[in-house]
Amino acid sequence: MKSILETSLYLVVMVIITLISIDFITMNISVSKANEKEQYIQHMIEIYGKSEENHQLDNETIDKVKSELGGKDTLFDYEYIDSTETHDYYKIYLKYGIQSNVFKIRKLHTFYGIVRLDKADIGGI
Repeated sequence: MKSILETSLYLVVMVIITLISIDFITMNISVSKANEKEQYIQHMIEIYGKSEENHQLDNETIDKVKSELGGKDTLFDYEYIDSTETHDYYKIYLKYGIQSNVFKIRKLHTFYGIVRLDKADIGGI
């Protein structure tokens, strides 16, 4: 009888450890995918983005970014920082959720990145 109880207890402990491990693995996978998406969006803005006269990103770039993010699980925003003679600099914000089902963790993480865009060709310069 003792060995059956002991074995059952060990199995329960192993199941708990396995569930916690699977939860950490899925959380790590979601963070890794979010990091890849962050880098991709940052590079996409630098490649395709255009800075307009009023230091705004063009609507086409914003639409590309929002369509790439796929809607509601990741939010995108940006703000103008500074400019030089040839480039405008923007701080981009990507907000996405991180969750753990075992520990009931729900966190909204914000990625801050800086992108550099060529200035718009104003007046044939």
